[in-house]
Amino acid sequence: IAVFYVSGIWGFSPLETGLAFLPGALAGALFGRAAGRASEQHGPRVVAVVGSVIAAAGMLAITLMTGAESNYATDWLPGQLLYGAGSVIAITGLNAAALTSAPPAAFALASGINSAMRQVGGAIGVAIAVAITVDASPGDLVSSHHAAFYVSTVFMAAAAVAAMAMHGPGRQAQIEPQEAVQAR
Repeated sequence: IAVFYVSGIWGFSPLETGLAFLPGALAGALFGRAAGRASEQHGPRVVAVVGSVIAAAGMLAITLMTGAESNYATDWLPGQLLYGAGSVIAITGLNAAALTSAPPAAFALASGINSAMRQVGGAIGVAIAVAITVDASPGDLVSSHHAAFYVSTVFMAAAAVAAMAMHGPGRQAQIEPQEAVQAR
């Protein structure tokens, strides 16, 4: 929906639209590695919560700071940087949680299920955002997109709350060694 906002409301060309999202992707790339280290030190739950809160703050900033006539550098870019970094930090924590809770023999399965659920969640989120904005009249485009952005903010905040409820990492130390299983 943010792509439609930048291109449809602000009139950015396809190239300008792509470039508008590049800083958020770069912020994510910059913080991804640090999020992995933080997940090892503090646990995936902390990383997922912090990332979700940062992403929610970024989406809220975009919602509150943008309008029909906005300045990219001052109104869009700060939220885009926060959202990009926060999303990657949250996903890193969630990936770590999925993998550390699975036995080594099931890493691929856990990773696949986690990835599939992330894709399904994204598709549902896009469907909800489109349902909010699809029938907007030309005069209501900004407010309908802001409504979709608010819903996205709520989902990111809900992700933070859900991440708080995650159990600590299910380290492989809790898994019985193969020799002990075979001895039974």
